Amino acid sequence: MNKPALVFVPGWGADQQCWQHLEPLLAPHFNCTHCELPFFEVGAESEALASWLELLEQFAHTLPDNSVVVAWSLGGMLATQLAHRFPEKIKRLVLIATNPSFVQRDRWLNAMPTETYQRFYEGFITAPEKTIKRFNALQAQGYADKRRWQKALTEISVFHSGLNPSLHKNASTLLSYLGEIDNTSVLPELTQPVLNIFAENDALVPVVVKDDIERKCDVGSSGCVIESVVIAESGHAPQYTHAEKVFERISTFLDLDAERYVRDKKKVAQSFARASSTYDSASALQLKVAQKLSICSTNISGTLLDLGCGTGYCIDALSSNKEITNAIGLDIALSMIESAKNKIDFGRPLQWCNADLESIPFAEHSVDTIISSLAIQWAESLEHVFSEAARVIKRDGRFLVSSLGPLTLNELNRAWKNAEPNFIHVNRFNDACEVMSYANKAGFEVEFFAVDYEVLNYKNAVALMRDLKAIGAHNVNLGSRRGLTGRRALAEVERHYDADRLPNGQLPATYEVYYWVFHKRK
Repeated sequence: MNKPALVFVPGWGADQQCWQHLEPLLAPHFNCTHCELPFFEVGAESEALASWLELLEQFAHTLPDNSVVVAWSLGGMLATQLAHRFPEKIKRLVLIATNPSFVQRDRWLNAMPTETYQRFYEGFITAPEKTIKRFNALQAQGYADKRRWQKALTEISVFHSGLNPSLHKNASTLLSYLGEIDNTSVLPELTQPVLNIFAENDALVPVVVKDDIERKCDVGSSGCVIESVVIAESGHAPQYTHAEKVFERISTFLDLDAERYVRDKKKVAQSFARASSTYDSASALQLKVAQKLSICSTNISGTLLDLGCGTGYCIDALSSNKEITNAIGLDIALSMIESAKNKIDFGRPLQWCNADLESIPFAEHSVDTIISSLAIQWAESLEHVFSEAARVIKRDGRFLVSSLGPLTLNELNRAWKNAEPNFIHVNRFNDACEVMSYANKAGFEVEFFAVDYEVLNYKNAVALMRDLKAIGAHNVNLGSRRGLTGRRALAEVERHYDADRLPNGQLPATYEVYYWVFHKRK
């Protein structure tokens, strides 16, 4: 299987050596390449560098489509523009120690004063060796062992072997880009997810830029998702000095551990089949969510399809809606359907179907309305869920959905991670942006969206886990422990979970619940 492309873009005064500690950590997951800044002329007749816009054109020509780009400082400023101007080239963007504007502007004050930058630029023109030494000192500022890191950063600099006229000329041009590029309005317009990694003690890009981005950039107006993190006790080059910490942040952002969270569909079916007899007695939350979802839209009628119907909560909740002429309950667990048959009195034609919601066995445009409550989060592929729903629903139909968000059971997840960090014990769920992106791709528009937080109380962690098992919602990931969990591990979970105990003596179990009404575009 081909690995996805990851491209590194260095900062001013650097080449691929600046990635020598981070690249080996990412290489097992990606086909890593480098997009070097042109400090050196390729040949004797090479033309001098022109504008940074022309440089972007060159980068775009060589960059693979849908690349992950990891860029540092000036490289990050160029990569931001590249993502904006050539969005097909960059799938995700990681910016390390990158200020949207390196120099101060009217609406961007946490940057280098223009006069300071100008003196630095002129100093490089007239006294380059002295200016380079100052630059390396600024990069090393903020580290406890400043002398060590200044020496190391000097040794990997492109200036380490001397400053020939070609290098001086190109470096001057690249340095001018720092004063020209302004990404303060570009960054929030990006359509790609962005991770900003800042360094706590950075002397060149102040860490308060993180707050500026969160406060001043109108993030979300175009669907852009910008995350920001800070590497503690680091200066301007965290990817070199704190590579493992940077890798951890990038790993989370790029979801490099995703294969451990892949749903084992056979386990999903078996889990819910075994829970059919105990489901109703332990599913107060499921009933509450189904009732809330059923009143999210009044524009539903005709044939209703319930995807992941379970024991029939949604069909029962909509039985009073006389605009619905008939209903179909579909579930992957046959015993759930048998349980629903024995308790649901719909009063109109009602059919049951034992099938997978990722492969619906119905004709195109055969249903008017689809509802699915707390079911799509168990699918292997949300893309398949929404493409199948879009296929079988009629044009102008509504798809009512509730699902769980990533903060669900965060207390239990935190306790398990402290007790057994090498195993997956709590299911992980997609965030709202991911779900909506799949829906939009399939041809649905968001007509209604809401998020709610339901907190259930338990006397201990074991009681919660028993409830999860009773409704079939326990761990179904490929990265889960094989075999029984020992008493010692359970005791550790209880100990770590106790940190979240409420004043009433109970342990909270938080559920992040999303509600949508999707409208099929005509």
